[in-house]
Order: sequence, then C-alpha cells, then structure tokens
Amino acid sequence: MLGPFVFDSSALIDIEQSGHAADLPTPGVHYVVSPRVHKEVNKRGTPLYSWLRRKGAKFPQLRPEEHSIYFELITQLDIKIHDGEATAIAMAMNRKGTLVISEGPGRTKAENHGVTCIDGNEFLSILKPRLRGL
Repeated sequence: MLGPFVFDSSALIDIEQSGHAADLPTPGVHYVVSPRVHKEVNKRGTPLYSWLRRKGAKFPQLRPEEHSIYFELITQLDIKIHDGEATAIAMAMNRKGTLVISEGPGRTKAENHGVTCIDGNEFLSILKPRLRGL
C-alpha cells in the first residue's frame, strides 16, 4: 500500500485545478485528510467534492498526541501557519506520512520538523501508473 499521504488544502486544490481530482484512485493508496482541511476544500458541486465523497478518503480526528503537536506548531513564532496546515503537519509527523502540500510557509515548517513533503504534481507523478487520465 502507498502512503499514508496526508493532504493540505493547497495541494488538493492544485490537483483539482489540474483536472485530475476525478482520476485519483482508491485501491492501494492510503489518503488522510484532516477534518479542518476537509472543511476548507469540500465545496458542493466541485470535482474535489465528488472525489472526497466517493473515493474513500479518511477524515480522522486528531489523536491526543497530534493535538499536542498541533498546539506546538500553531503557537511557534518562527513561521506562522494556519489551522489546516498545522493539523496536516501534526498528522503527517505522528503517522509517519508524506505531507502533500504546496504552500511555502507550511511546507517550510513541515520540512524543518523532518516531515517528507511533496506537492500535488509530485503526488500525481508517483501515482501516474494508477491514474486513468494521465
């Protein structure tokens, strides 16, 4: 199984704008989308909305240890990030996942904490053999 891939909203939006949200596979790929990120991108009538509803992405709540990581990240003054980025980074750190993120400050903070990061295009390249539309 590939993953887990933990998504930030920026990467999900990039994938949607590339026209490949409907092509994303479910079998053999472990997706994690935090409830905060899900809320940011779950707009009715969009391809991303349809994918999130039918493709089986998981929207797990933060685990207790992830809450601690989240609060540490969100209160650090070195690089300010928003809630969705902080939850995605906390989940990737705790679950030993790859963070799929496009935004500069969030990616920089994640990398500074040892999280492996890729952007939406890199994610699509990894999954290219499994995608119908590429």
